[in-house]
Amino acid sequence: EKPAAEDVHLFLAKFFGGLPPASKTLKGGSAGGGEGDLEDFTPKVFCGQAINLPMAKGEVVWYCRCGYSQNQPYCDGQHRDLNAQYGVKIFPAKYEAAEDGVVRFCGCRKSDRAPLCDYSHLQCTEAERALRVPLTFEYEPWVVTHRTQLTHDSVAVTLRKQAGSGLPVASTFHFSIRNEGSGKARPYTPIAYDDVEGTATFVIKAIPDGAVSPYLNEVAVNAVVPMKGPSPGEYHYTAAESGLTYVLLAGGSGITPIYQVMAAVAAKPQGNTVHFAYSNKTAGDVLIEKELRDVVAALEGQGCLGSQAFAISRAPDDADLSPPFRRGRIDRALVEEMVHGAALPRVRAIICGTPGFNKAMYEACKGVGVAKEHVIFC
Repeated sequence: EKPAAEDVHLFLAKFFGGLPPASKTLKGGSAGGGEGDLEDFTPKVFCGQAINLPMAKGEVVWYCRCGYSQNQPYCDGQHRDLNAQYGVKIFPAKYEAAEDGVVRFCGCRKSDRAPLCDYSHLQCTEAERALRVPLTFEYEPWVVTHRTQLTHDSVAVTLRKQAGSGLPVASTFHFSIRNEGSGKARPYTPIAYDDVEGTATFVIKAIPDGAVSPYLNEVAVNAVVPMKGPSPGEYHYTAAESGLTYVLLAGGSGITPIYQVMAAVAAKPQGNTVHFAYSNKTAGDVLIEKELRDVVAALEGQGCLGSQAFAISRAPDDADLSPPFRRGRIDRALVEEMVHGAALPRVRAIICGTPGFNKAMYEACKGVGVAKEHVIFC
């Protein structure tokens, strides 16, 4: 990537002036204000390049410091869930343009002059460098082609647009979907995506008072839904990921990115082992059960399934829960069973659920010795 002329001095200073590689973990108060120990939180690398944004003099951007916003480089409130998850305080940073022109915002969250890019992304890993911003920053119309009721509060919705995302199929990824009524948007991970046909299928569980899920739960066939993406997710399965033990922990509708990882490993095992646990209130709340059974069978066929568990927290006393179903929640004891016998430096824990679920799973993983840098939230 060729540096902009006005930033050549920064480029030279960084890469020829003996400065150490940029790799930062946010500390309390450094994310735009507030207090809190952010020792355990590392900002997400959203993309391995600068995000170029045309701005007018005096225009203000509230820059996403956590890296989880689905409307980069703008903050979209995702840091609130992270605050609940980690028990910390993370805030966006205000940037005001001094003149008309294109501003290069940091996409890797490693810049020493954030929110602006200082080419730290050139020192990112190969996988991080491969991440790119969405093909469009604008919401586009997608048409609902199919709608299937799955449970009392969950539906499968298929939408279609023009083809051609160019997204690597082994990546976790998601789309940002907007509720036209409220104007609010949330990220959703598809269980199926056809880049050629331009279709994406989502499983939507209605959350009471949710910003988008109640709207999607009731959307009709032929309705037009504003959607943006796909955007890269939090984990990217590459040829370098070999000989690892995956601990995949999902809660409720958080199953979709976990399913993507399972499918990627099943397609190309590379000597990896998968331990999978999925938590729900009742057996009737389990989503994409057929797809999960199919991918579990594929993992078994490849000889890379370590264990599986469907944890049911509110099962009736007389419920017949035969394996892989079990009564209770995913807890530290279950996670300890999953990592038993594995070399802890080779364990990768991938978690997706509510902020409360994520926090509990994070503590469980740390409690059994999984390194914090090897715990990934999808």
